[in-house]
Amino acid sequence: MRDIVYVGSTQCGLTKLEMNHRGARELGYTMTKFRKALEEEPNAFKFEWLIYPAMRTELEVLQYEDRVIDKYLPRLNEKYDNTNKKTLDTKHSMRGVYGVTYEPGV
Repeated sequence: MRDIVYVGSTQCGLTKLEMNHRGARELGYTMTKFRKALEEEPNAFKFEWLIYPAMRTELEVLQYEDRVIDKYLPRLNEKYDNTNKKTLDTKHSMRGVYGVTYEPGV
């Protein structure tokens, strides 16, 4: 079984998403546990779609994300309820769930 260490959802393509995570410090983003690990071993992490983008609302994609987190129990995800926001985007747009695998020694 693959070592999926992080799961998230996005409207971005994988290339842009990966650049955002890898360049988080330079972009002024919060340095999460996952982003710090990515900085320490940049070549050991691979981004991939777990649920390919399709026309979904924010709530729909966040529910898929929660299910995938429950399945893989990724160790670098922070604990939070992402469906409990006050306002969720109700427009349908291309959204998917991605996973990041850890491959040490790569």
